[in-house]
Amino acid sequence: MKITLAVITTLLMLSLLVLSSCKTIYVCYDGTRQEDSRDCPTVPYPVVTERDAEHAVDNYGVAYALAKTDKFTRVNVYAKDGDWYSDVKFTNIKNAEVHSVTLKVDGKTSSITCLLGCDYLKNKKQEEPKLS
Repeated sequence: MKITLAVITTLLMLSLLVLSSCKTIYVCYDGTRQEDSRDCPTVPYPVVTERDAEHAVDNYGVAYALAKTDKFTRVNVYAKDGDWYSDVKFTNIKNAEVHSVTLKVDGKTSSITCLLGCDYLKNKKQEEPKLS
């Protein structure tokens, strides 16, 4: 019995010794291994440049203008808090009526949201009266 207790105690001591010498290894998203998870490189996020924002606004605005047979003009593009904002004008070719719209371009996804003057984008093109 004394031998069995001595063997069990020795095995427990050895296992504690082995376990205490083990280190946790983190595998980062890029495949590297680090002892501390804070040493892993951060995941890069896509960043929308000014040129990307201008391109997105132009595509968005021209599509609406063409659908309504109006003219589109981008006035400016400026950055604020990681996103891009643009003031644009839609001009009705027939009656020279101008609608000002402010658009927001998401700084990571390039998706566009209307902030001001959104009624123009929601209104359908007015039908011209049909002549019989």
